[in-house]
Amino acid sequence: MSEMAEAIRQLIQEKGYSEESVRQTIESALKAAYKRTYGTDENAIVKFNDDMSDVALYSRKVVIDGVYDPV
Repeated sequence: MSEMAEAIRQLIQEKGYSEESVRQTIESALKAAYKRTYGTDENAIVKFNDDMSDVALYSRKVVIDGVYDPV
């Protein structure tokens, strides 16, 4: 079990938080950091492993054929 999964399980057991509230808090923190860095979090996607051992932050991009306005 990863350190993150163990820390989440401890929060759930010791503090009585729900798994969903912990997951939402982590997701909000990651999106806030993304927004501070890139100015928006509209294209940020946070994904957790099923066992909560890992989390990843992805940036959704749109690929286009050509650039018509370079600005």
